[in-house]
Amino acid sequence: YLREQGYIGDEKFAGSFVRAHLDKGVSAAYLENELLKRGVRKDAARAAVEEIRGDDGSACRQALEKKVRSKPPVLDDEGRLDIKYELSLIRFLGSRGFSGELARKTVEDWAGARGSLSDE
Repeated sequence: YLREQGYIGDEKFAGSFVRAHLDKGVSAAYLENELLKRGVRKDAARAAVEEIRGDDGSACRQALEKKVRSKPPVLDDEGRLDIKYELSLIRFLGSRGFSGELARKTVEDWAGARGSLSDE
């Protein structure tokens, strides 16, 4: 009865789940995977993520900025960002479901003119 009346269902749950996780700084792929783990049909999970979610680039930047606020940058002896720090940021973004390429580009853009991750 509840399903027939539209009170419950994969679509409603998926939409609610995605809205609740919008500010968590996770990728669309991560959200879709979490919905699938919870038993939501693949088509419903994909539709909810595509309908509500913005682009992964802005979500990746948001996650990076939040992480940097909680873990301040580490500089090397020359005043540049430490490579280990940058790699830890890339790994962190990867753990949030962002592709390695997007994570690296986001960290490189954020690092900007600091001269880190260059020529590698």
